[in-house]
Amino acid sequence: MPDKERRKQRRFPLAVPANLTASDAKKSVVLELRTRDVSSAGAFLESGESVCEGTRVEIVLFLTVKSLLKVIRADTGAKVRVRGHVIRSTGDGFAVEFSKGFRIRPMGK
Repeated sequence: MPDKERRKQRRFPLAVPANLTASDAKKSVVLELRTRDVSSAGAFLESGESVCEGTRVEIVLFLTVKSLLKVIRADTGAKVRVRGHVIRSTGDGFAVEFSKGFRIRPMGK
């Protein structure tokens, strides 16, 4: 019997560039990644790198006009900065649950 879907928010297939910063007491690591899907509560990021569950992260998603055309009207792209933590790690990436609150800014800012 397949696992019951636990997500409360609708996922959207959205592949956009993302910069992820993972920090702990010893070091800070920045990874350049791509999303596979995004919801209002989190995202799955494709990566060959392993990130431990529970790791606190900050993610900047780079949304181009092309990726936003179906959602909003814009002359330029936008970037979204969110914080969260890793809730699941697989061989091809990891899932991040977003913390409440995020910022959306035009690309140039």
